Amino acid sequence: MDLNAISLKARSAFIALLALLLFTPLAIFAIDRAYAATLKDATLEQLKLTALMLISEFEFEDDAPNMPIFVYDEKLNINESGVYGYIRWKNALVWQSSSSDGMPIYELPEPPDTGQESFQETERSFIYSYTAEFETDWGYSPVHFFVVFDQASYLTSRRTFLTTLWGWLSVLNVGLFICLLLGITLILRPLARLRQEIKLTASGEQTLLKRDYPVEISPLTSSINSLIETEHQQRERYKNSLSDLAHSLKTPLTVAMGEAGNASNLEQPLLEIKDIIDRQLKRASTSSAGFHTAIMVKPIADKLLGAMAKVHADKSLAFILNIQHQFALSVEQTDLLECLGNLLDNACKAANSKVSLSAHIKGKESLILIEDDGPGIPVNKRNNLLSRGQRLDTYQEGQGIGLAVVVDIVSSYGGKLTINDSEMGGACMAIHLPITAT
Repeated sequence: MDLNAISLKARSAFIALLALLLFTPLAIFAIDRAYAATLKDATLEQLKLTALMLISEFEFEDDAPNMPIFVYDEKLNINESGVYGYIRWKNALVWQSSSSDGMPIYELPEPPDTGQESFQETERSFIYSYTAEFETDWGYSPVHFFVVFDQASYLTSRRTFLTTLWGWLSVLNVGLFICLLLGITLILRPLARLRQEIKLTASGEQTLLKRDYPVEISPLTSSINSLIETEHQQRERYKNSLSDLAHSLKTPLTVAMGEAGNASNLEQPLLEIKDIIDRQLKRASTSSAGFHTAIMVKPIADKLLGAMAKVHADKSLAFILNIQHQFALSVEQTDLLECLGNLLDNACKAANSKVSLSAHIKGKESLILIEDDGPGIPVNKRNNLLSRGQRLDTYQEGQGIGLAVVVDIVSSYGGKLTINDSEMGGACMAIHLPITAT
């Protein structure tokens, strides 16, 4: 049997039952020990009172011990009552209670010193002893009093108590187990609702998980909703990429068809078709679903700026890099290269003399800025450049080619791309990415 397939309810019920089975004997043991100690203390107090009663009734008459046959404590008058009294004087037994008639005398311990008491426990009985002094014609003489309590009644009381205790605890355990099962069912009810809602979402009856769940489950539902939205964005990305691919192929195909009679002129249009297909397929495969290991941005930025310096060597651009060594992003490295590469290439083409790349944390988002000192982008054209379906060729010659790719990649991570004015005089392309909680 696969243990992983056991339901949470069955596991919880098993743990609850195991806890009850372990707790009950331990609880009964502890309660029994407490009851035994209490019962023993009560027995000792009773024996003390009996001994004091014997002392009060004992006296010397004509310098000889005198004790009535029947005393005030009825248990000492009833034969084999379980409580027995003995009095010793000058190492001789001078009196024993009527309850011990016909019974062998208990082996009495050594008496304590005058004014002292002792309490002993044997296999058969509890024995309390006390030594008191009485005045005689020749002075004070010590007399030893012993009260014996047979453990038979004590053990019977304990057995009766244990039997009652086991019975009641068994009943309580059954009731407690039923309550635990009801509690487990109540606790797991949100998971049952979540499973039902996932079925509805999978069947297309709803788009996202909409119900409210306990705080322990809310992160799970948020992650599921994020996964659903990412999958939806991925489908939209494929759809848009195919649309872009079809639209982009129209012009090269038209040229190729026009040059059908001149095979030597077909090479360039066909190469353009190949580049367009490669670019659109790469856009379609971009996905940020799931969690990513944080990567350091500065080493990647250093490599990209070095490559840009070589590609645009004819412009002798000055590159400014302002990124801390510890600055990191939880994204795919290829996605980061694609975004920064496209934006830096566009900035280099637009720049007059310098390009800046900086990054920092602002509030709850990571911010990457690519700036140039070129002519900038008019405010009325910025939204068009960031909207799907707009041809980006109007943004400076050679620029905007990969801007749609950047928008798609940044959006897939829950971020956005904005266009602002740069303090350097040109455009400032800002990538806003939410900081992933850890």
